[in-house]
Amino acid sequence: MCERRYGSIVNVASSSIKQPIENLMLSNMFRADIVGLAKNLSFELAPDGVLINTLGPGRISTERSAAIDASQA
Repeated sequence: MCERRYGSIVNVASSSIKQPIENLMLSNMFRADIVGLAKNLSFELAPDGVLINTLGPGRISTERSAAIDASQA
């Protein structure tokens, strides 16, 4: 990408990049790390035309989210 002076890296994190989610300590930590990595990569790669984005989608219905909901009900 740097040689072509064009490219894009997209990270998919979670809404916990803005607000940590209770009882998900490890996930919260790793999501914050993704944001830090993306920022550092942007400093290094932006001059070569490489775009770095991180998406923070909201809740997605998974078995894990159902289990968390059930444990809190």
